[in-house]
Amino acid sequence: MNPNRTQCPERLAIDRRQFVKSALAGAVSLALSPGAQSRNPRGTSARPLSIPTAAAAVGYNTLTFNSTTLSTNGGPWYTQKGAAYPAQNADGSITCDVTSPANATLVSVNIQGGGVPWSGIAFGGGALFRAVFSFTGQADISDYRSGHPVFWCVDIEHASQGPYLSSWPVPPNTPAWNASTAYIYGDFVYNVANGKFYVCTVPNTNVQPPGPAVSKTTVVSASQSGTTFNTAAQAWLPGTVVYMTGTGGGQPGGFFFNVDYFVLATGLTSTTCQLAATPGGPAIAATTSVNVVLNTGTGAWCPVPVGGAGPQGFNNFFEIDMPEYDAGEYYTQNGVGNWFGNSSYDPGISSTYNHYNIKGGPGAGGVAIPGTPDLSQLHTYDCLWVPATPTSRGYINFYFDGVLTGQTIDPNGNLNTNTWAQWQTGQTPPPVWNASAMAGMDFRHMYLILGGGPHYPTTYHSIQVWQADAAHNVTGQLTKMAIPRPSPPAATHGSAYSYQLPTPTGGTGIGQSWEILYQSGNNYSISPSGFLTSTPGTAGTDTVICQCVDNNLYTAVATLSIVVH
Repeated sequence: MNPNRTQCPERLAIDRRQFVKSALAGAVSLALSPGAQSRNPRGTSARPLSIPTAAAAVGYNTLTFNSTTLSTNGGPWYTQKGAAYPAQNADGSITCDVTSPANATLVSVNIQGGGVPWSGIAFGGGALFRAVFSFTGQADISDYRSGHPVFWCVDIEHASQGPYLSSWPVPPNTPAWNASTAYIYGDFVYNVANGKFYVCTVPNTNVQPPGPAVSKTTVVSASQSGTTFNTAAQAWLPGTVVYMTGTGGGQPGGFFFNVDYFVLATGLTSTTCQLAATPGGPAIAATTSVNVVLNTGTGAWCPVPVGGAGPQGFNNFFEIDMPEYDAGEYYTQNGVGNWFGNSSYDPGISSTYNHYNIKGGPGAGGVAIPGTPDLSQLHTYDCLWVPATPTSRGYINFYFDGVLTGQTIDPNGNLNTNTWAQWQTGQTPPPVWNASAMAGMDFRHMYLILGGGPHYPTTYHSIQVWQADAAHNVTGQLTKMAIPRPSPPAATHGSAYSYQLPTPTGGTGIGQSWEILYQSGNNYSISPSGFLTSTPGTAGTDTVICQCVDNNLYTAVATLSIVVH
């Protein structure tokens, strides 16, 4: 996956080797027990199905999706915009062998044009995703663009760029920009001058948002000593975002091409610096000379539209590869990505994404499958997604034909495993591995993607989704949420004040919750139901910006001007 793409679905199929993935795995036996009834992929007769033990162990006893039927035959599988439909076989299976887009031939949603509106289905609240497929082709993946067997998913909020809360959320009570404050990467501010929210992408002081563009500068590292880069003279600042020049999926000097790294405050002089995957380190040791390039066109600040204004300014979206056969013979790629950073939807702003650890196997996220099976025969690939709760960590497990692949996933949160804590309101970027990374996926909705290619014809015989229920799934875009014009009464300083914000229309109308994004003047509080309260201490005119978000992330903003006598 190319991090610098715009994320309209027709572009999802470009070179994905730039995606630095983590080879994650977990094991739950795939022994089957009596379970649900469903219909065969063609929908012509009923047959008994069994609940996978992995799904049953976490209460995923409901089969919410079970089809390999193309939309042209009345089924739920669509092609990417402009792509040719692959073959629907007589037994109901699908063979993906088209050239473009080979790595994203079929999707469980229908997104055309600019991405909205859309139809189809995307899955929320956790799931076991299962694919049974076979493929033939050359043993070594040499031409990535020709396609390969791939079963993966991305959140629909990001892909459609609809009226959702799809960027990194603006924290409650974000402060106004202040010229004397030294801002670091991930700080959010409200610019009173233009009424917009921003997040800091380049450390700065006295740079009013959106700030000037940052010019592209190449610094050739002549040598390294452990974690220290010896560079040409450069006015480095702690927290500056840099990347490595190059193409393909290589690892120059132990780093990755076109992946963002942060300049640390430690070891920093005019001619030396240390780099890390997160602003706080640890420093990464360099093994060879590399070219270090400052991000270009990002500015000191990135805009973050609110109220479903879209397209969003600061990415925060999610991908699971479950799996891809692009890591070598008898190796799959089980990848998990919390992509974040400046959105390419805004002119002059480039995309960035997170760098994750790699465990086992050749290539990015390479995980050995058991033995040397005949992959031209049917095999089962499962991915178990369990969201975090207030008392338990979220996690993702991968397995092949019932056998653990890669490193065991520990849901108790041991270091170097793919688990996360429940999302906390007010978290700021970047996502932190084994802490906040992937937490936002728990309230997104993932749609399925299948692929193959002319050199790797891939036949999908079964695609299933098992969940606790279908309550958190979405099957198409609703009307944008809107808030009737608020008319707050005047207040009297020293006296209790209250105002009930009007009920929003549109969206789902379910689980609406309010919060204050910014306020000036006196201090106000708001309940989840939109009941605003205060005891103003001084006279004047207060500004309060309130946001409402429903259970499917539809969002709207109301700006209140309250006169205090």
